[in-house]
Order: sequence, then C-alpha cells, then structure tokens
Amino acid sequence: NQSTNKRLKWENNCEQCKQWFPESNIEIDHIINCGGISGADWLDKIKPWVLRAFVEIEGYQRLCLECHKSKTAKEKAK
Repeated sequence: NQSTNKRLKWENNCEQCKQWFPESNIEIDHIINCGGISGADWLDKIKPWVLRAFVEIEGYQRLCLECHKSKTAKEKAK
C-alpha cells in the first residue's frame, strides 16, 4: 500500500517497470507464455497447454497494463 490517498486502498508494484499502480491497472501475467490452443489438432495440444496454463503462484507476475500489453505483443511476434 503506497498511496496517501485514503480513498485508494491498495496499489501494486509492476514487476517489470517497478512503478506503483492501483489494482485496476494491474494484470496477472504468466511468466512463461502458455500460448493458445487452436486448429484441428487442438485435442493433441490441450494437455501441454493445461500444464503451462495452471502453474504454481511463482509462475505468475503482476504487470501494469502497458507492460503486459508490450510483453504480449513481443510473445505474439515470435
């Protein structure tokens, strides 16, 4: 909790840019991209996807909206 504004109850630290944001400007991100499942062979992809998508708490990070958007764009470009 970093804010002096009593109406703002909690702020979270973005783990990438290290700035503080209200909870509404923070998203939870998979540290290792879990990707998506699509295409005709989706049934073959479901088990590995589940293993990537459902990870321990250490597999997630808090990112601000801008950092999350940037990280997602970089992952999609690969």
